[in-house]
Amino acid sequence: MPKIVLCLFLTLLFSLNLQATDKYDDEFAEFDYEFATEEKVDKKEKSNDVLVTYNRAMTTFNDKFYIYTFRPISKAFDTVIPDPVQDGIKNIFDNSTFPIRFVNSILQLKFDKAMIETGRFIINTTIGILGIFDVAKNQFNLVTTPEDFGQTLGFYGVGSGWHVVLPILGPSNIRDIVSMVPDSYLNPGSYVTSRRDQLVANEDHAWKLKILDTVNYGSMNYRTFDIMRKDAIDLYPYLKNTYEQHRIKQIKE
Repeated sequence: MPKIVLCLFLTLLFSLNLQATDKYDDEFAEFDYEFATEEKVDKKEKSNDVLVTYNRAMTTFNDKFYIYTFRPISKAFDTVIPDPVQDGIKNIFDNSTFPIRFVNSILQLKFDKAMIETGRFIINTTIGILGIFDVAKNQFNLVTTPEDFGQTLGFYGVGSGWHVVLPILGPSNIRDIVSMVPDSYLNPGSYVTSRRDQLVANEDHAWKLKILDTVNYGSMNYRTFDIMRKDAIDLYPYLKNTYEQHRIKQIKE
């Protein structure tokens, strides 16, 4: 049951596949799509979207889940938990995923970013008290940027492949789905269950931490998704184009 509940909480974490940088994420603000009529959109999708029928159905399912489950929980969390605490939780989880960004920066030959990530990790883990405070950004102007194995594959010319909307997890593509596997090995959270005698207890703790991270992320970003839903004439191509354009931008940076 805990695993099922966790999956239901993962809507925004992977569906937007972003790292929040401030209280309310505005990374999608630069995208301004004008969609054609429903008939024209469908014809265009069918020409380059092999899974369009499935993707549309799954987008509708995920949207209903967001409206009736994830958003109410995120809003309640935002109401109860003070902003500084939310920021601290976000900073801790961002700090803990340093290995993913560091290794993928090295693989993409972005050694300057790797050095910045190393400096951030050392400063925030020590002066920032295990990452609670983002001292590296606020005092030293060292800003992190998302780096993952999907970006690494894109850097070396691997195409995105078919666009796929995952149940609960949201928009993705074949390349990014494959990249989740190597990135999971770099995520310290994957090793919480390392002691066999504590397997059950540690596994429960791991799920709780992931739920906390996801709900906290949602509490800081549900307004952004609300704006996207409001602006979209047709939600599926809006999310699809936003996701793919955002990934292209991340790979080029």
